[in-house]
Amino acid sequence: MQGYFLEMHVFLGRVFSRDGGPLMAGYVLIADDDYDAREILKSITANIGLRSVAVSNGNLVLETVAQETPDLILLDLLMPGLDGFSVLKKLQAKAATKNIPIIVLSAISDTRFLRLAGVSRIVPKAEFSVQSLQAMITDLVPVEKSVSEVAVPATYATPASV
Repeated sequence: MQGYFLEMHVFLGRVFSRDGGPLMAGYVLIADDDYDAREILKSITANIGLRSVAVSNGNLVLETVAQETPDLILLDLLMPGLDGFSVLKKLQAKAATKNIPIIVLSAISDTRFLRLAGVSRIVPKAEFSVQSLQAMITDLVPVEKSVSEVAVPATYATPASV
């Protein structure tokens, strides 16, 4: 029965561990000063099988990146203290962090203004769509590849083991 359980959830796009919780593959750092925005983004990343850490300002972005390099950063530009513009400059200045993909989510709606070094995609918050953001994230963080690299216990291998 357990093998069938895994196969169904792989089919549905999610892989679950023995205890029923999702196996997370890939790591996304979320930076936004708005609590609700952070929670929504955490939910979106978890629903596509990615682990996330959410922080509220630019200083915490840099501290978190120094501890563990994320596969992707979802970055708000307008945050108190060290803003997203400064974070981008600091990340671009270091060889170890300049190639981290970054999706900017901002209240600034003029995307011509947002042609910033190091930005992979720009999403004006007014035009935010869960489906389009999920597509951007999975384009930048290969979820399928990451999930296939997660070790699956042999007891979960196939429906034939039911």
